[in-house]
Amino acid sequence: PHAQPKAAPKAKAGAGMSKSTQQTHAQAAAKAKAAMPKKQAAAAAPVDPNKVDWQKLSASLPVRKTPQEKKERQELFKKFDTNNNGHLSVAEVHSAVRLVIHLPEAYDAKPAIDRAIAAAKAKTKSTAADDVIGPAEFRLLLLHLRQYFDLHVMFDTMDANHDKKLSLQEFKTAIKKLEQWGLKTKGKDGKPLDVDFEFKNKFKQDASGQVTFESFAEWASAKHLDMEEDVDEC
Repeated sequence: PHAQPKAAPKAKAGAGMSKSTQQTHAQAAAKAKAAMPKKQAAAAAPVDPNKVDWQKLSASLPVRKTPQEKKERQELFKKFDTNNNGHLSVAEVHSAVRLVIHLPEAYDAKPAIDRAIAAAKAKTKSTAADDVIGPAEFRLLLLHLRQYFDLHVMFDTMDANHDKKLSLQEFKTAIKKLEQWGLKTKGKDGKPLDVDFEFKNKFKQDASGQVTFESFAEWASAKHLDMEEDVDEC
């Protein structure tokens, strides 16, 4: 049998081009690569509470029971309900919150949103499924979003090493801030707060003895802590 002819070797990229043409192509490729979107940073720094426009945030959440704000809520619900099926999935809430409320880009709002959804579901007798928010629950969702955004920025401020947990030392270091946010550090008898006892007995701790945002939020809500005194009286 006749031997099969060998395949011709592949031409090298740029073969047959003049040197100037090759340089032009290389420059174009470099520009295209530079124009490609860069990967996001692995971990964003926590948001400085002093840089959060709390008044603007509150204004973007129409929670009052006035005819005007009821109308605004109905319009806002439509913006959240991207598939127009009359209720909001958890995914729709997460994606709409940043677009509609314009939170700082660095702010990882997921824990606050999840907590707000759970709180809204727990306080209503809606017939909507557990994994969706219906119109009857929407006002409560907005109320709790404002509350848990506030608590989550508190938590981020206290979390010095940004591991999304609070240690006893971080809690102790933040006592002055917690006092500014409404924590009573003296009892009715005038005795100072036992910080170690408070941390070890009033929080649900994980296996490492640290506190997650969910546990902190439950504790802080019971203490009525608030970063701002000008929150609307809804």
